[in-house]
Amino acid sequence: MTKKRSIYVIYEHLESFFNAVFVSAVVVQRSLIINIVNASTMKWLWLLMTVFIVALQIRLWVGEGSYAQVWALQKQIDEQIASNQVLADRNALLDAEVLDLKSGNEAIEERARNHLGMIHKSETFYLLIDNK
Repeated sequence: MTKKRSIYVIYEHLESFFNAVFVSAVVVQRSLIINIVNASTMKWLWLLMTVFIVALQIRLWVGEGSYAQVWALQKQIDEQIASNQVLADRNALLDAEVLDLKSGNEAIEERARNHLGMIHKSETFYLLIDNK
């Protein structure tokens, strides 16, 4: 026999030996697991897993960070955005009025006529009284 052939034969024998040992170890391990985990233990294991899954679902649907809380917070955000838009529109009107008051006398005169009852020198004031 040549040297390469003898090494190959030794390798084949070692490989078959380790495969046989590994397969027998797996069979022994499986039989031990099957013996340890009997039907009663499996029932308790399934019950424990079911309780765990239900507990996770309850946390998802009720409590802090739940879907209900997220929906409520989203509703509050939408209401606040609408309120902010109304206030932004009002602020834009006030800004336009301030700019108008700074730029010309017409706005000041209009305000004085409406709120203070201003009358020019060349105008005549008539007061109409309703008789009811």
